[in-house]
Amino acid sequence: MKANIWAALYATDPYGDWGIASYLCTTENCTWSNYPSLGMCALCADLTPNLTKSCTYKPGVDPPGVTGCDVSLPNGFSLGGVEDSRYNLMAMNTSMTPLVYTNYSSPIAIVQSIIANETTFVNSSSSVYASECALVPCMVEYNSASVNEYLDAAKYGYNQVFFEEYAEYIWDNYTIDKSLPFPQNGPTINVPINASSNDPTQYFISPDAYLGLQN
Repeated sequence: MKANIWAALYATDPYGDWGIASYLCTTENCTWSNYPSLGMCALCADLTPNLTKSCTYKPGVDPPGVTGCDVSLPNGFSLGGVEDSRYNLMAMNTSMTPLVYTNYSSPIAIVQSIIANETTFVNSSSSVYASECALVPCMVEYNSASVNEYLDAAKYGYNQVFFEEYAEYIWDNYTIDKSLPFPQNGPTINVPINASSNDPTQYFISPDAYLGLQN
């Protein structure tokens, strides 16, 4: 309590209205409200409508009497990989050009995946799905978080401290100073915490931390 009072008295942001969540809960029954946290947010989109399935019989590759299929996305990412295998059932890539999340500069990662379900060989009847996820730095405003013993959970095999966290807002409008070579710079996230403030509050992820997240 003393630390939180001091933090409020000597806060550098006169417009800030967020509390600083304590890291300790000695009673195992605590609730915090309205606090910010740097995070890594994930946004995902379905790429299945973008898939192209080309089915042509390949001697020596396809089983006798069965025609396999090559599956790919418009950016060249394919399920079969460089070997054009029709036995590959899952492929993931983090280096291909994004198809949906193209508005993020230097994201933590763009992850694309193509997956064939309930089959051992990709053919015209195989169900194939694709997705793209962007991992980006963000600031999350949590409107509440609580931790308690939740003794009844032990009945169901849960023997740890019960924790709940509720996010109210997420900001991922980060910028990276292009005048500095990456990774000598890090992302800055602008958060309009209070409308009475002339400028948005800025949060910064250090270059070392950002590079660590990417790797």
